[in-house]
Amino acid sequence: MEALSFTFGVLATVAVIAIAVLVVGAVKVLKMQNKIDSLERWISDSDNAIHSRITAEAAALQRDLEVNIKELVDRTDNLNSYIDSRLDKLSSKLITSDAKKTIING
Repeated sequence: MEALSFTFGVLATVAVIAIAVLVVGAVKVLKMQNKIDSLERWISDSDNAIHSRITAEAAALQRDLEVNIKELVDRTDNLNSYIDSRLDKLSSKLITSDAKKTIING
């Protein structure tokens, strides 16, 4: 009878230890699941933030490019206008000079 009581005591102790191990394991699994969920949210938020920043930077670069192109076109137009006025002035001086030579030689 004592052997039976001892055996039941050992089995009860083993059962309590097994249940404690299962509970501790379940708690660790739940904690890890929460950590995984937290990391997945962080990854998703980081991905969204990076995507938003890339989109904003691309838009800013596009605006800068458009401003620079407009400035380049304006400068080119101004330069063409300046060259045209200089050529007109040179042309009028050459015509005036040719007219004076013709009068003098004439």
